[in-house]
Amino acid sequence: DGTSFLFPHQQDLFKVSTIHPTTIEHNSTQTSHEIMCDFGREILGHVRITILPSNASIPSSSSVEPPIQLRVGETRAEALNDNEEHFEQSIDLCTNGDDNTMWLSSHLLAFRFVRIIIASDGIDPDEVTVACLSQEAEIDNNAGSLDFGPNAPSDSNILDKNIWDCAAATLKLCI
Repeated sequence: DGTSFLFPHQQDLFKVSTIHPTTIEHNSTQTSHEIMCDFGREILGHVRITILPSNASIPSSSSVEPPIQLRVGETRAEALNDNEEHFEQSIDLCTNGDDNTMWLSSHLLAFRFVRIIIASDGIDPDEVTVACLSQEAEIDNNAGSLDFGPNAPSDSNILDKNIWDCAAATLKLCI
């Protein structure tokens, strides 16, 4: 048919979409406020944190440390880890602009859970929003990258189809 087969590692990551958490939990302690976000599935992308301007002032300097801390994980336990020795990914943040109201993870991260730690009294936790700039490969089933023809399970076999779809989603995440 004239189309060439593309292996998974040959796919370009050019589909970028904004994904919002499916659930958000707030937890306050004496020294900080934490926001735990569950995106409902594993994602490959950048975490974007926006702090809406309020009565509190956020320092506006390009050399300022983030007023928040980021933790991520494929499980809730990983996102709750504060021991840097066990971090699996870089959680560095960079600011997007001079007003320091938007922060972006410096590196592409793989995660399902995101935890934001707010240690500043000057930030209202209700004015912090979290999203993911997801990056995925465009997989064209017609080109054969995930279409294995007669070997793929039929729609009538629901269990096998669900396993197949989960494996295809995992493969898509990993490429």
